[in-house]
Amino acid sequence: MLSSPDSGHNPLLPKDMDPVFGKNRETALCDWYRSELEGMRYLITIVILTAVLEIVGSFHSRKELGRGNDETVTAESLDALEQFCEGSERCKESGSYFKFAGPVLIGASAATAGLFAANQLYRNNFTLIGNVHAATKVEGQGKSERTFIMVKPDGVQRGLVGEIVKRFEQKGFKLVALKFMKADEALLKEHYADLSHLPFFPGLVKHMSSGPVVAMVWEGLNVVKTGRRMLGETDPANSLPGTIRGDFCIQIGRNIIHGSDSVESAKKEINLWFKNDIVEWNLTSSGNIYDTPGHHSPCNDSYYRARDSCLCWNCFKKYPLNMSKDERTFLMIKPDAVHRGLIADIIKRFEQKGFKLVAMKFVKASEELLKKHYEELAKKPFYNGLVKYMGSGPVVAMVWEGLGAVSTCRAILGETDPAKSKPGTVRGDFSIHIGRNICHGSDSVDTANREIKLWFKDEELVDWEPEMAKWIYE
Repeated sequence: MLSSPDSGHNPLLPKDMDPVFGKNRETALCDWYRSELEGMRYLITIVILTAVLEIVGSFHSRKELGRGNDETVTAESLDALEQFCEGSERCKESGSYFKFAGPVLIGASAATAGLFAANQLYRNNFTLIGNVHAATKVEGQGKSERTFIMVKPDGVQRGLVGEIVKRFEQKGFKLVALKFMKADEALLKEHYADLSHLPFFPGLVKHMSSGPVVAMVWEGLNVVKTGRRMLGETDPANSLPGTIRGDFCIQIGRNIIHGSDSVESAKKEINLWFKNDIVEWNLTSSGNIYDTPGHHSPCNDSYYRARDSCLCWNCFKKYPLNMSKDERTFLMIKPDAVHRGLIADIIKRFEQKGFKLVAMKFVKASEELLKKHYEELAKKPFYNGLVKYMGSGPVVAMVWEGLGAVSTCRAILGETDPAKSKPGTVRGDFSIHIGRNICHGSDSVDTANREIKLWFKDEELVDWEPEMAKWIYE
């Protein structure tokens, strides 16, 4: 059997951290004892089975010696039979009939049980040693399996983008692609090609092209199967509370979201909707989601000191605001917020405020793009650190539209220094240090126009009208 994990401890690890299992010692011991009991259960089953077969074999052997009589075999009759059969080849054969049954059965049973256990362990159907398998398997499957998720026009119109993204962030999956777009008819027909023979196909394509969608790719362990469970049944009426459709929709024709139903479908849909838009990055919190050694923050280089990577604009020029409902501003969720899983919470603030999302994409910005974006800060001592930090991970670039969007969105974000930001603002609620202030927002209409053109092409800006607009503007 296994040796107890309590037998030794690495002095370099925290006292409550187990050197073998890499987790809290109390939890590790509980997992170890559980695995020991499970192993004992299988071993006891094999021993009982072997004992039963030995008894049956012994009975058969004695019956053979008694020439098949059903009479009770006494000690005297056995002695007589042994003397009679001494030297008889037939008796030797019958006596050795089950001679090797025990060793053979034990070996065969152990081999079979080992193969069965290895197969089940590989499939994660059960765990013999708490985290050893997970650390082995997640490394491969967790990186390779991806799924395609799409918030449909009804989900976008109802302002549920943030809520849906939040579900996947909180679950622990990693976002690797995202874009806000209005899909054309050709793309939708190809996407739903397997439904083209069904009577509702034309209506489905018409609905899906009636407004913008949010196309996303999420990555993680068993993400296709788990993602489908999170969505709920296709018919919301059959979806359990706690699922997206169970919580947010009623009718099957407006079930707000699509998710790949298999790994093969996911690959096809990802290739259809995204070309070279997949962002490869390491999620800092992976080490607290998967039991996989070696995960660490890509941003823990001592070079990223706060004073070298912060935005410290001490004064802003005040421009006259264009109070048009068509005013647009550029917002960017920075790498620190992406790693912390705050994308949904930030999007939700602007959705609930009533602003209209017209562009969004998940991207790892190049150094060239970041230098252009921050060119007015090129002479500042923190400039190089800022560019390096902003290029250390993916960002979410967005364009929001609405009345006084620039000034109002800046107010929603809060002061550049989170310590000076009021509770209720994004920075006031979610950040502490100026060097990790989680988001950027244009400080003027002119700056917004420049930044939008820098980050988005004209065709990436989606022209649409929210149905809720009449309840937001007089």
